[in-house]
Amino acid sequence: MCKHDHLGGGRMSAYVQVCQGCSASYFPKRLICPACSSTRFNTGSIDSGTVETTTILADGTQLATIVGGEPKVYFIARIVGGHTRVGALLPLTNEVTMDPEVAAFVPLGQQLRGES
Repeated sequence: MCKHDHLGGGRMSAYVQVCQGCSASYFPKRLICPACSSTRFNTGSIDSGTVETTTILADGTQLATIVGGEPKVYFIARIVGGHTRVGALLPLTNEVTMDPEVAAFVPLGQQLRGES
């Protein structure tokens, strides 16, 4: 059993929008692809990303800029399950998790899951 089976799909991942015209990936959601002007998107996912910067808020919450996928997609994420450092490879998730493993939580402003 995978450590993150309770999140569904057997692993953690963050949902992204993938352009049907040029395969560019985006987060957050776009209405028009800036690369090719298409308005048609699928939902994709990125399982992990590398921490580029971090900051710790006054309440102890750690935030990080994470880059993952190819082509690169940038996320602002809340680090859950502990703290991390620049250069660390972390699993990404759009789900709140109580798992003790350090992960990058990427909240969805508008749901991407299930859209075509």
